[in-house]
Amino acid sequence: MSGSTLNSGITVTGSPALAIPCGFDSYGRPTGLQLVGKPRGEAAVLQAAALFEKLMGLDKLLPIDPKPGTVPPG
Repeated sequence: MSGSTLNSGITVTGSPALAIPCGFDSYGRPTGLQLVGKPRGEAAVLQAAALFEKLMGLDKLLPIDPKPGTVPPG
């Protein structure tokens, strides 16, 4: 199952979800982390995402600038 299928599955539950950058792969492409909260728990999800970005130092890297290079084999 692909990641996008899992993302859409969470969406239909009615739970708040948020995707944030969490690192980079070996080609320098950003990868993401999806945070999911309980129904009507939007504030907690936003707070968790902000804390994660701060603790990981990602708040200083945003927005992510595209990196030069070639597209890796697919």
